[in-house]
Amino acid sequence: MLMPAQSKKNIKYQVLCVDDEAPLLDICTVFLERSGEFMVTTALSAADGLQLLEKNRFDAIVSDYQMPGKDGIQFLVEVRKRLGEIPFILFTGRGREEVVILAIDNGADFYVQKGGETKAQFAELAHKIRVAVTRRSAESQISESEKFLRTVIADANEGIIVYDRNMRITLWNRFMEELTGLKASEVQGKNALELFPFHKENGIDKLLSLALEGTTAESPDFAFNISSTGKNGWARGVYSPNYDAHGKIIGAIGIVRDVTERKQAVEALKESEKRYRDLFDLNNAVMVIVDPVTGSIVDANTAASHYYGYSQKEFSGITVMDINPAEPAIIWKNMATIVENQGAIINVKHRKKDGEIRDVMVSSAPITLGGRQLIHSIIQDVTERIQAEDALRQTNTKLNLLSSITRHDVNFQITALMSYLSLLKNTGPDPTLNQYAEKASEAAQHISSIIQFTKEYDTIGIKTPVWQNLHSLVEIAAQQVPLGNIIVKNDFPSCAEVFADPLIVKVFYNLMNNAVRFGGRITTIRFFAEESGDKTVILCEDDGNGVPTQEKEKIFDKGYGINSGLGLFLSREILSITGITIHETGEPGKGARFAMTVPKGSWRNAGTGV
Repeated sequence: MLMPAQSKKNIKYQVLCVDDEAPLLDICTVFLERSGEFMVTTALSAADGLQLLEKNRFDAIVSDYQMPGKDGIQFLVEVRKRLGEIPFILFTGRGREEVVILAIDNGADFYVQKGGETKAQFAELAHKIRVAVTRRSAESQISESEKFLRTVIADANEGIIVYDRNMRITLWNRFMEELTGLKASEVQGKNALELFPFHKENGIDKLLSLALEGTTAESPDFAFNISSTGKNGWARGVYSPNYDAHGKIIGAIGIVRDVTERKQAVEALKESEKRYRDLFDLNNAVMVIVDPVTGSIVDANTAASHYYGYSQKEFSGITVMDINPAEPAIIWKNMATIVENQGAIINVKHRKKDGEIRDVMVSSAPITLGGRQLIHSIIQDVTERIQAEDALRQTNTKLNLLSSITRHDVNFQITALMSYLSLLKNTGPDPTLNQYAEKASEAAQHISSIIQFTKEYDTIGIKTPVWQNLHSLVEIAAQQVPLGNIIVKNDFPSCAEVFADPLIVKVFYNLMNNAVRFGGRITTIRFFAEESGDKTVILCEDDGNGVPTQEKEKIFDKGYGINSGLGLFLSREILSITGITIHETGEPGKGARFAMTVPKGSWRNAGTGV
């Protein structure tokens, strides 16, 4: 006989309970469903349970051990065979050790013994269900992440090679297979220097040795020829140390780019200046030609004019020093290196006509035009990529910080909670009873705040920073704050955007929420922006009590404040992902004023080009 449980709202877990005793199924249903988290479906046998599993999706299975037909262990084996890793909990009165061992060996997540105080045993069962579902979900996500990483490496648009300390190849991705014609099975386990003699001819062996010593190095363009497959061309590699989880260098990683097309293009340009001129002028890539002797810009294509803001005529009157803000000595050295090495890729900063500084990757090679030796450069803007990489590095730092700052806090509060509850248990009627209860409640509230902090902190930097409309951010945040009669003045232009972590909306929410809760006689909160040199300052000010001078920096410390002390700490962390700083600059007694300084390049007026 099947007994489906009653439907309830806010269900988090769909649970199948299997037991040959109907009254026990009824009791299990009542205790689990009354929390509102569980929807329980019941079956009186393993056979009935398997039929339900074929037609319905469940988050977890709770099964008795001793049942007619298939027992609980046999049911578990069949579930694992058909459905894989669905959480399975054996809930039985049989307390023999061999049953426990059989359950665990066959893949049960937990074993819960019937008997004892009813409320306690079902509370334990509910807890085990939550833990089992959460753990299985996390394991599934990790598996998917590992699968994704393997796919990314295999399908990368660059060659990826992993060497052990003896120069044996341990990983050879699909790009390398296509570049060389050699399958991974043909090279793995073999010594790279013996397999590819041109490594020594081009100095790759020295770069690999440097990587094993902890230094990342990049090769110049080098020719390769695989006689066994007939594949040949030009490549460039970056060789870095490969560390294990303990920070020990266990080998090297090579990232190889196929530069054959670029080399062929340069050679083609040398053969025909007219063909070069067509390729140069019509190319969408930003290109300039520089005289390495004088530093003057001999020519620039249309894409360069659009990018830098100079007309073709203006380019003829400026030098590379006008677009490169580095020290002249460094610029001359780089040009000499390009000529000597027959090419180079250099990451530098370039300045546009309007003064904006951008990060660029410059791929350069010497060419001969009209009998003159010149440098042909292709410029690629990598500003946002570098910002994203910086955000990723900060995210890793934050994750390390998270693990260190929360463990102690949570353990301490749990200890406090357990102590107060123990006092309550051992105290008879006494006036202090309510005091103990209040302290236990406060400790529990603190634990909740810490766990919420870890949840929010864990999401900082997970998503790539994007351009976001400031006016919309204020409107969204204001809808989530109980403002009452307080007026929010949103003076941001409708086109104003900032490059920031997607969680920046929480910053505006925290600022408004703090103003409402702690501003005292506050009537107005205002958001606006001001220019400060080459930067933009986002301002949030109110007319409340303000912040005492001695607390202006302390309020950003974790744990400082009236309640959890986490809001402003999180706000500063979120903003720092893209280099935005925040300080309290208001006058005590006249209102709080939070100034968020946005670095140049992270503020724009969408649709205006500014």
